[in-house]
Amino acid sequence: MRVITGKPLICTLDLYPAFKVCKDLGEDWYFPALNEIRWIVLHKEELGLEMGSLSYGSSTEISVKDNGGVTNSGSDSSFDKAMMNIWPVCAY
Repeated sequence: MRVITGKPLICTLDLYPAFKVCKDLGEDWYFPALNEIRWIVLHKEELGLEMGSLSYGSSTEISVKDNGGVTNSGSDSSFDKAMMNIWPVCAY
């Protein structure tokens, strides 16, 4: 195992805006994983969602810079972590 030496890293929700949005919505809201966002896009009509022409990122990391995501037509894509649309979901 490798551990960062020196001072600990300070991470705040301001560094992770997608997670901050979910936290601000309330206790049971979270940033969906790639398979969950795929399911949402696949069933958007049944769920009554109007997703428009946007694509949505997920919490699934595919590289240091990018997260996996899905276009509104259901195609997989990758998103820069700093610039992506999200669709928060609520556990029930």
